[in-house]
Amino acid sequence: MSFTPADIRLGWHITFVLWAFRLFPVAVFFYVIAIFSQPGYPRRYATLLIGFGLLLVAYILLLEKGPKPSTLNGLVIQVTGQKIIGYASILSILIQAIGAKKYSARH
Repeated sequence: MSFTPADIRLGWHITFVLWAFRLFPVAVFFYVIAIFSQPGYPRRYATLLIGFGLLLVAYILLLEKGPKPSTLNGLVIQVTGQKIIGYASILSILIQAIGAKKYSARH
């Protein structure tokens, strides 16, 4: 988080990161509701978001309950999880954007 860089304010950085990831599944939940409430919108996009939401919850558990990055093994696991959730987020948003574009072109 650029507002609180880890090399300057590590405590605040961790707090902001944790709360950002804790709130992300809430945003996903509301987006899933919006998709289900839109007649004719393909449900596969909601299903994809549900899967992404579950991945987010797993990542939050890794952050909060997983190995601490103070050990080499813990650092590798945490960084790997961070990369997986980052790429999953990009892919999920890309697929949602493509779906929204297709849907809007038909309506």
